[in-house]
Amino acid sequence: MARYGKELAALGILLVMAGMIAATFVGREEDPRPEATVVLLLILGAAGFVLATMATRLFRQRALDRWLDALPADQPISFGFRTAWLAVRSDDSAAVARAFGLLDVEEIGWPRGMHRAAAGLAVSFVTPPIDGWVLLHPAWGIEHAVRVSRTLGTEVCAFESERIGGWYAWRRVDRGEVVREVAVDQVTVVEQHGERTAVEDELGLDLLESLPEDEASREKLRVPGEGDVLTIAEAWSVNPYTFEKRPPIGAGLIGRWPTDTELAADAADAVEEKMT
Repeated sequence: MARYGKELAALGILLVMAGMIAATFVGREEDPRPEATVVLLLILGAAGFVLATMATRLFRQRALDRWLDALPADQPISFGFRTAWLAVRSDDSAAVARAFGLLDVEEIGWPRGMHRAAAGLAVSFVTPPIDGWVLLHPAWGIEHAVRVSRTLGTEVCAFESERIGGWYAWRRVDRGEVVREVAVDQVTVVEQHGERTAVEDELGLDLLESLPEDEASREKLRVPGEGDVLTIAEAWSVNPYTFEKRPPIGAGLIGRWPTDTELAADAADAVEEKMT
């Protein structure tokens, strides 16, 4: 019932108010004041609306649960558009989850894991190893990639794709060193580090920090798009948009990212350990 906390609180307040008004009617010989009756009816109507909302949400949740349970838990699910993810060269999903500092990690099937991760609850789904790579989705932040790459002594790639906002980014880190980084806002590059890779040349991408002045030249530009991010992901690691074509490979993990308070507490504990 935790998901109905706000509705239950509102319902409780409404029922208390209705009870208080109804109590004023008890023992009175004269008819209750019309305005009090109207208020009571409005409160009871609002309470009914809250109950109807709870029932609707419960019905939808049960329908969603039945749909998720009907899907195979070990069948990979594709993603890659309007999202961000990290790919770690590793064969150990649990070690990757620990390196990123995820909390309350548990095993979960692909359908439920992807659904929870997409719900915006500060959690990430950790895939089982796929062709030697473990992916976290959704996940942002070059700082996470650098830290985990250094901790595990391996390669970490970060990809971001947001068509509506026109933001695309791809980053490659090897043993804590950023070897290639590109971020594009609309059609211009706002971040670029390292030498162009072969796949970028093959795509013929124009990675410019400013646009040409003449319109004819601008129209000929080959600016990055969401498909290019997936192509680069396939060249550097694996393409998550092709996962549904793969055979079942097992369940993944899910874990939540620590809050700022938890991070601050961990930092304080680390300082205290050094001092003792």
